[in-house]
Amino acid sequence: MTSPKTDHDRLYTPAFAVMFLGQIGFVMSNAVIAHYGRFIKHLGGSVDTVGQITAGGMVASLVLRPWIGQLINFLGTKNTLAIGYVVFASGTAGNLLLDDLHWTIYLFRGGLALGAAFVFSSMLTYATLIAPDSRRAEAIGSLGVAGFIGLMVGPALWDLVLGTGPYTNGVFDRMFMTVMGCLALPALLILILPVPEREERSGPSGLLTFFAIARKNWPGTVIAVNAGFGMCMTIPLTFFTRWIDDKGIQLEGMSFVTLFFLIYAGWGMSLRILTRQLPDRIGRRKVLLAGVVSMFFGMLTYTLVTADNPYLIVIPAFLCGSGHALIYHSMTSIILSEFSPSERGSGTALATMTFDGGHILMSWILGIIAKQVSYDAMFLTVAGVLAAVSVLYFGRNGIR
Repeated sequence: MTSPKTDHDRLYTPAFAVMFLGQIGFVMSNAVIAHYGRFIKHLGGSVDTVGQITAGGMVASLVLRPWIGQLINFLGTKNTLAIGYVVFASGTAGNLLLDDLHWTIYLFRGGLALGAAFVFSSMLTYATLIAPDSRRAEAIGSLGVAGFIGLMVGPALWDLVLGTGPYTNGVFDRMFMTVMGCLALPALLILILPVPEREERSGPSGLLTFFAIARKNWPGTVIAVNAGFGMCMTIPLTFFTRWIDDKGIQLEGMSFVTLFFLIYAGWGMSLRILTRQLPDRIGRRKVLLAGVVSMFFGMLTYTLVTADNPYLIVIPAFLCGSGHALIYHSMTSIILSEFSPSERGSGTALATMTFDGGHILMSWILGIIAKQVSYDAMFLTVAGVLAAVSVLYFGRNGIR
């Protein structure tokens, strides 16, 4: 007979519910922003321009990640979450001012990336602070369910509000206004978000302190897999809409983007719910390995999709959705398990910093490959790099 759970063992509390709803709203905003590549094309950019602007805009979030982690430790998760919403809203509003590829697009794209860095780092830290230590991976996985819901709703919202083309200047104005509307939900919810009981504030510190904490708690080569996962996410979040537009891939009577994200996020959400406790039960590395294998084959099967066979998109959508569902919470839990609650903000900063590093570097490189060689070469490159970093990690650490 098992003993009843105490309040200390509970995960699904009112605080978790508020955080969960806020995550849905914010990811909906980011899912609409996934069409940013079309905005760049409207302004006169090519596919490599998409990669350059994405990478350039994310540099600020990468460089400032250590300070974000220190700010979370110093100010607390609720306050840094509010900062993130303000910065993200400012970057969104700035894009409304653009009518050509002015250099300020890097500044405004950077505002979106930096705001997201604050929000996701704060949300992730918050989830680990309100969760019992034995259910940390489950908390991260359950938070990811909210992200998958946002990924499903966001593209459908694009179709509902903005249509399927042609994409004129007025369409993109409505896109950024839709993003602001989605952001209103989490911005209001933060007013009732409680401060975690386990949150421990530390004094102000700088870059040297961050590196000292990271060195002391260094999680090992799983960091390379984290960067590889960041690279994988360039496909749905950066290049997907440009790929289908440039290749002329479309469906009769249905949005191709919406279909992809309904399968990717819908199945990913279902799998995440079913497996949210699996890393804590059978081992996080086993779940991570299953996710990496699924993501690898998903990247390979993108090459099967053509204008003549558009429905084959269901294969990479299922495989990559599975990979996403299995990789993120198991891998992040491995990284954060090395950091104490008072240093959890720095651990989150390290995890998101390396994710951004993979995303930034490969956005630039993959954009060049897509333009100079082919999109298929881009997908094969992602699969190859993911395989290499995974062999490095599991070869050194095994799967137990």
